[in-house]
Amino acid sequence: MIIKCSRVRARGPALKRLIDHVENAEDNESVVALRGNYADLWDARRDARQYGREYAVAHWILSPAREVTDEQMAKAVDLLAKEFGFDLSRAVVRGHKKSKANESLFDRHVHVLAPMVDPTGAVLSL
Repeated sequence: MIIKCSRVRARGPALKRLIDHVENAEDNESVVALRGNYADLWDARRDARQYGREYAVAHWILSPAREVTDEQMAKAVDLLAKEFGFDLSRAVVRGHKKSKANESLFDRHVHVLAPMVDPTGAVLSL
C-alpha cells in the first residue's frame, strides 16, 4: 500500500481546491462517498483560524499496490485513524476509481481528509 500525506492550510483557497479535486468525477471513472461530511472540514478550518493554527486538514491518499476488498480498504482507514488519533466521525473518506495505463496496478484509491485542529485548539500530530 502506498500512503501519501499532506497538510492543508487554514488560510486561502487550499481546502476548496482539495474538495474540488476529491469530488472531481471528470478525472475519475467514479467517486464514491464512503463517509463524512465536508461541513466538519469547514468547521476544522474555522477552528484552526480561531486558534491561529497554520494547517486545518490532514489529507491522506491510500493506494493499494494490488486488488483489495472494500472491507480491507475500510480496515486500512480505521488503522490510519487509530495510528494518528483522529476522530473518524469527523473525517471525510472518498473512493476514486481511475483507469491505469499499467494493467498490473490496482485501479482504486481512497482519499481521507481529517481535521487537524479540534474545537479545543489541540493539533493532530503527523
